[in-house]
Parts: sequence; C-alpha cells; structure tokens
Amino acid sequence: MRKDLVKNNLLLHFVVIILGFTAILGKLIQLPAVELVWYRMMIAFLALIVIILFFRQRFRLPAKSILHLSLIGVVIAAHWICFFQAIKVSNVSVTLGCLSVTTLFTSFLEPLINRKKISLLEVIIGLIIILGI
Repeated sequence: MRKDLVKNNLLLHFVVIILGFTAILGKLIQLPAVELVWYRMMIAFLALIVIILFFRQRFRLPAKSILHLSLIGVVIAAHWICFFQAIKVSNVSVTLGCLSVTTLFTSFLEPLINRKKISLLEVIIGLIIILGI
C-alpha cells in the first residue's frame, strides 16, 4: 500500500512538472501557437508510427472509430492552440490558473454528455483546485 502511494505521488508530481514546463516552453518558443501545435502533432504522429513499426503490430480500426478519434484530435488540437495562444498573450501563471478550471468544467460537461447525474464530489474537488491555485 505504501509503495503504491509513493509511486502515485511521484507520478502526480511528474505530471505537474511536465504541465508547468510545457507552459514555460510555450512562452519561450517564438513560433505562433498554431505552428507550435502543428509541430507537436507531427512529432507525436511520427513517434506513433515508429512504435507501431517497432512492435510490428497490425493496426486496423473501423471507419467509425477513425472518425471519432479524428474529432477528438480536432478538439485536443483546438485546446492546445488556445493554451499556447493564452501563454503568448498573457503569462504562464495566468494560463495555468485558467487550465485548473478544466476539472470544474469536466465535472459539469461529462455528465451532460454521458447522460449521468452530476457528482457533487467532483464539483467540490474542482472548486478546491481553483481555490488552491
């Protein structure tokens, strides 16, 4: 139990460092937000191809899944463009503060999309995160 707690805490801190470092790099890199996201997507795409070739796995998806994944990719790309543009016009701390609102938005939007009841616990956690930031 203790080993899992330490591992999870280390992973959490690693993710926080990566998010903060992404924001700092976004501020330091002089490329416009759209180009920055384009290059990030190309690097990820090439890395996925290398991984698929390395493991020699057949990779087939139904057309419906490809459509869903493409739409998700568009939403994520829009998110990253907005994130890096916010860093360009503001500063890292304001941008990361706005990013912390994601948990609260998710606590409302996910139940609406999945037709579930809104979880009071998730809403409270989202508010605590905002207050913490």
